[in-house]
Amino acid sequence: MQRRNFIKGSGALLGLPFLESLVPKNASAQDVNPNSFAIFIRHPHGVVHSHWWPRKPQAGLQQNPQDEGQATMATGILKAENMWADLACSKMLPHLARTAYIRNLKMGFPNRNCHHNIHALQLFTGSEVRYSEKQGDALAASESMEWAIAKQFHPTVDPLVMFAGNKRSFLNDTTSFREDGSKVIGENDPLKIYNRIFGMAPKDDSAELLRKSVNDYVREQIKTIQANPRLSASDKSRLDLHFSTIRDVEKKIAKTLPQVKVDRLNVLAKDSGALQAANADRLDEVIKLQMDIIALAISSGYVRGVNFQMLSGIDDTQFTFDGQRLPPAHSISHHEGVSNNPGENMRMLRRLDMFWQEAIAYLATALSQDMIDNKPLLDYGVIMAATELAEGTSHSENNVPHMLIGSANGRLKTGEDFNFGKISNAQVLSSVGWALGLKNKGTNEPMTNFGSDKNTSKGRIAGLIKA
Repeated sequence: MQRRNFIKGSGALLGLPFLESLVPKNASAQDVNPNSFAIFIRHPHGVVHSHWWPRKPQAGLQQNPQDEGQATMATGILKAENMWADLACSKMLPHLARTAYIRNLKMGFPNRNCHHNIHALQLFTGSEVRYSEKQGDALAASESMEWAIAKQFHPTVDPLVMFAGNKRSFLNDTTSFREDGSKVIGENDPLKIYNRIFGMAPKDDSAELLRKSVNDYVREQIKTIQANPRLSASDKSRLDLHFSTIRDVEKKIAKTLPQVKVDRLNVLAKDSGALQAANADRLDEVIKLQMDIIALAISSGYVRGVNFQMLSGIDDTQFTFDGQRLPPAHSISHHEGVSNNPGENMRMLRRLDMFWQEAIAYLATALSQDMIDNKPLLDYGVIMAATELAEGTSHSENNVPHMLIGSANGRLKTGEDFNFGKISNAQVLSSVGWALGLKNKGTNEPMTNFGSDKNTSKGRIAGLIKA
């Protein structure tokens, strides 16, 4: 079914959410439920393992993630007592039943060039590597899953490929690839993504954006839909949430950028300095704004696949948390943020880990606010979040952290901390693809293997899927 609906008026085109009460009475079951979706998120530079995963405190000992001897890793059913406040995973507590942590995964193909590049290009492709003599120029040999989703489910609309941060590295876009393995450049301007999805009023200054919403240009059409006697109370609530969220996003877009540049918001492409300043000084706010836009895109059915890369492969972004401006992110990951003070450096690393899971939880919350048939929209799809390294100093390709949030309409197991042994991350992709209803390439058979046939391990993960 085509979930994507629009209303048009006075030069603006506005996407609508899925409205179950307006589905024809003779519609099939798959038409009544919204389509499944997947959002692929890369967070950078590895993690602090003692702080990232759920851990079981030992009786009588302090819950201190710096002390490896005071707690043991807690695989199995996720429990709140194993996700205490000092751990990054505590940020996922509101979504505990819908979250799956997957430990001990490895990249299917070892590095022979730059770990940040070679591992990242495999994250969502499961592909073998096409090497280049120049560091950072390696490419995938096949597509990332958001492109497979688009090809099967909405071939005339490209997936969303987004990027958070300034691109000042020799290694910027590393996670999205078309079927021929060509690299896709992620868009880091939230306004451009918003315009692509929803259309904006034909104005040239962002002061107008603060005064008047795209909703205002289709006001009469909105009233007509809201007056439809077939519209249920839950669908009316969904419309209200959709329109209010659009307005919130518009205001956030304007407020994210420096005030002196806000009048040029709608021509931001001609003034890269404003975007660079926002990405340098308030990237945490920009990331959450981008998450809002992703949730709107999924809610309206504009796309069913999104690739969101947070930061460059080797990134010098300096975040400010709790009034403290941190050293460059990549330096911190190498324990070089504060020389001769390993304890302080570890504290900053853990703070970054907290933010990555906080951002992922933010998106999960945005997708959970939208209710369909008494279930949050998040239940119909899955967020797959991963980093390319096990941790920053070793650059190891073993035990690379992966998370899934959402069950793809009950087809994936959640609420657990899994350890399937040293299998390839491509098997997670194969399982996610199957859950979404993807087919094996060139056949109509349910997906059994995504990525390269030469992967060290392949096929779906029996312990992750629900038959």
